[in-house]
Amino acid sequence: DHIPEWHIAVAGLADLCVWLGDAASAAQLYRQLAPCAGLQAMLAHTPHEGPVALHLGRLADLMGDRGSGLAHLLDALRSSEQMNAQPSVAYCLAALAQHHGYQTAEGATYAQRAVQIARRLRMDPLATEIAERQRAECRTQPRLTRRELEIAGLVAEGHSNATIAKSLTLSERTVESHVSHILQKLGQSSRLGIALWHQRTTS
Repeated sequence: DHIPEWHIAVAGLADLCVWLGDAASAAQLYRQLAPCAGLQAMLAHTPHEGPVALHLGRLADLMGDRGSGLAHLLDALRSSEQMNAQPSVAYCLAALAQHHGYQTAEGATYAQRAVQIARRLRMDPLATEIAERQRAECRTQPRLTRRELEIAGLVAEGHSNATIAKSLTLSERTVESHVSHILQKLGQSSRLGIALWHQRTTS
């Protein structure tokens, strides 16, 4: 099903609102689009503008409602995949990467999938935008100390705390403390997150 014609304009305004970071207008646009959450922004003989849920997810994130934002974005991804609308899939994946943060394990995975599709479909502007956002977010990450960088590298290579402690002549408890500090600084929740961060920052 497609949304009413006047909602197409609202969907376009939603994109502009997100681009401008206009949180004040986001709530109003969200209310107008919410009844069409499960529909597609599309009219006969016009390009497919993607699922309305994608616009709602972006607006919800802008409003600070991250729970609703994630739910909408996942719904948008599912509907795009069901329709095999690959350009929309790429945009949904990119939005999910931004939602999670490009330096998190989830965000990096979504970003990688989005770039793969974008390159295959020659959606060069989207691939470039994702790469630029990843670099920008990486530059804003807190700096690790020399020791933390060393341990992060060993974690990325798959070494256990015990192995790291032995190779650096440290106690295992000290290594555990360093790993905990690294996770906190990077906003990660697992050793995989450290490994992904290290790969991106050293490649």
